Amino acid sequence: MLNLCVIFTILYIIAAWKWGDWKHWRDYYPTILFLVIGDLLYQFMLHDYSMWEFVPVGLQQFNITHTHVAIMEMVFKYPSTILLYLGNFPNSRFKRIAYIGLWVIIYSTEEWFKMMQGSMIHVNGWSMHWSILFNVVMFTLLAVHHRRPLLAWVFSGLFIYFLFKAHDVPISIIK
Repeated sequence: MLNLCVIFTILYIIAAWKWGDWKHWRDYYPTILFLVIGDLLYQFMLHDYSMWEFVPVGLQQFNITHTHVAIMEMVFKYPSTILLYLGNFPNSRFKRIAYIGLWVIIYSTEEWFKMMQGSMIHVNGWSMHWSILFNVVMFTLLAVHHRRPLLAWVFSGLFIYFLFKAHDVPISIIK
C-alpha cells in the first residue's frame, strides 16, 4: 500500500504544474517561505510534544520517518499549494470566502484520508476539529500574508499563543 502523504504530494505537484501560476512565482515566494517557516517552527518547537505525526505506512523498508514526510511536504506540497491557491485567488469578497472554504475542505479531507489509512495520527488533544480550525486560519493568513505580511505574522503569533494555551503545551518542552 502506497503512503497517502506521498500520493497527495504528487497530486499537488501535478495540479500545480497544470493550474499553478508559474508566471508570478516570485510574487508568491515570500508566502511560500511564510508557510514553510511556520511548519519548521512547529516541527522544531514541538518536537517532543507534537499535535500530529506522520506514520510511514508502506514506507518502512526505506527507513522513512515523520521528519522525512514533513520535509517532503515543505519542499513539494507547500510551494505547489501556494502556486495554486494564490495563483487562482478570486477578487470578489464572497468568492474569496468560498475559495478559502474550498481549500479548507481540500486540506481537511486529505488529512481525514491520511488518518483513515493510518499515515497520520493526532496526539496531545489534537483532533479533526482542531485541524479544520487550523486550516481556516492558515488559508486566511496565507491570503493576508500575500498582501500584508507583517499583519499575517502578528496574527500567526497570536494564533500560536492561543493554540499553546488551548493545548496546555508545557513551556519546558521548548528547547
